[in-house]
Amino acid sequence: MEKAFGYSQMKFNYITDYANDIAERSVQLEMAWSNRDNFKSEIDVQEWMKNQVEALEMSMRELSKYLKPDKDYIKQEQANES
Repeated sequence: MEKAFGYSQMKFNYITDYANDIAERSVQLEMAWSNRDNFKSEIDVQEWMKNQVEALEMSMRELSKYLKPDKDYIKQEQANES
């Protein structure tokens, strides 16, 4: 697999997947909040939103891991240049 600058295509695939998940969940959260008065009484909107926020936080933590370049690869790349 080709790598450059501490990144690979697979790493960017993960980055875009997590970013898309975050965007989609954010829109769902906003829509639920905007329509909070229209939900059926048996749906606990506040609990659903709490669960969505937790899922968003998890996705953001995972995304932040992939945003960092692979330091071992960068060291190897620098060593090869010397």
